[in-house]
Amino acid sequence: MRAAIVDVGEVVADKYRIEGELGRGGMGVVFKAVIIDSNELVALKFMTPEGGLKTDLVARFVREGKAAMRLEGEHVAKVLDTGALDDGTPFIAMEFLRGEDLFDYVERRGALPVEQAARLVLQACVAMAEAHFAGVIHRDLKPHNLFVVGSGDDASIKVLDFGLSKLLDDDGAFMTGTNDALGSPLFMSPEQMRSSRDVDVRTDIWALGAVLYYAVTGDTPFRRGKLPDVIMRVMSKPYTPIPAELNVPAELAALIDRCLTKLVDPRPAHVGEVADVLAPFAGPSGPALLADVHAHMPEASAVAAKTTSSAHAAKPPPVAEHQPAAPADESATQSLRPPPVVEPVTPPVPTQLADSTTLVTTNAPRRGAGVIILLVGIAVAAALLVALLR
Repeated sequence: MRAAIVDVGEVVADKYRIEGELGRGGMGVVFKAVIIDSNELVALKFMTPEGGLKTDLVARFVREGKAAMRLEGEHVAKVLDTGALDDGTPFIAMEFLRGEDLFDYVERRGALPVEQAARLVLQACVAMAEAHFAGVIHRDLKPHNLFVVGSGDDASIKVLDFGLSKLLDDDGAFMTGTNDALGSPLFMSPEQMRSSRDVDVRTDIWALGAVLYYAVTGDTPFRRGKLPDVIMRVMSKPYTPIPAELNVPAELAALIDRCLTKLVDPRPAHVGEVADVLAPFAGPSGPALLADVHAHMPEASAVAAKTTSSAHAAKPPPVAEHQPAAPADESATQSLRPPPVVEPVTPPVPTQLADSTTLVTTNAPRRGAGVIILLVGIAVAAALLVALLR
């Protein structure tokens, strides 16, 4: 067995010459390569040997390429080609990007200015509006999969790695495994932790809220730690409140709170609702980015409804939700109020208390009438007594 998937200088598929390794992830390793005929740089992503070329993992890796090739927007990393080595190892050829992922970008700078954070997350919304319109749920949105190209006011986001994406096929069936709980726990929704199959576009909405929290605070919404502890916190604990000294606008804080609710239904139904709140804070490019998002909204809303009805969403246990402080400007946040939960959980009432409550409710009008009759009788008796004494 060879020590590496490919070697520097090796030619892949008779057209790509390997120049060096760029990085590794959970499912793949990425190499810098050049197209021999055009001398154009590309990134080649290969499935890692640790995957053992299992059928389901190969299918998921190939699905990433197919999913991304359906997306053409400027905020999605372009997939140019797919193929396989002689031993069956699949690869994806992608555009070569210069920059760094959002995680490293924020780790080096700390909390981003509100305008920049809103603009970058709004750009991610543009990519996800297109993806959801195409029937693709990302399921692994996180700072590591949001690549920042350019710098300063010219910095922009490219969404990477649709390897965990969930595709809706023409028959409305989801192409995914039943027991997968894939993704990155610090940015993963509670329902995805229970079952990756039973998710819809609102699992990406949760992730966008978590990414926005990270961008404006410089930290994750749930405290980092060992995997079981992180899962427990995401599933059952409120996220860490946003420090007041960061002066995050109330509208953005309320948006984060709505995205990170444990229950699915109160979240924004689609990325258009997220974009509506972000755009006013995203600077001069906000209106154009918002228009790009809403260009997909009629169709994306239909996809959201289709995916919601197709997925048998697991019902989460009741949890204590973190509620934001009431905003100073009530009208400014009117649209942020969540819709009523479809299936409210009513605490059980002891039988004896329920019976007595029913009794009081049922007999209240009769008791009131009896009291009135008694008082009238007393008044009549008093009047007769006075007349006799005279």
